[in-house]
Amino acid sequence: MKIELKHDPEADAAYFTLSEGEIADSEESPPGIVWDFDKNNQVVGVEILNFKYRTPDEFFNLAEASESYLTEEQKIAFRDFFSKTPLPV
Repeated sequence: MKIELKHDPEADAAYFTLSEGEIADSEESPPGIVWDFDKNNQVVGVEILNFKYRTPDEFFNLAEASESYLTEEQKIAFRDFFSKTPLPV
């Protein structure tokens, strides 16, 4: 599984694409973290608002904090991505 990151510095937001599925629903939890789901209620992406104010630990722990949203494969991919990828500033 490959995670893609798109960063919009003007909006101070980042979007992590987890799969190519079409977005059918979204949920913000916790505040500033928007989860996008496909028609099968699987996460297809995550938008992080107020990106520049977030700490690296928040990103690394995102997989753990989202126990009810991510599959085990997605959790592993998130941990791997954040441990190896420098985040834009």
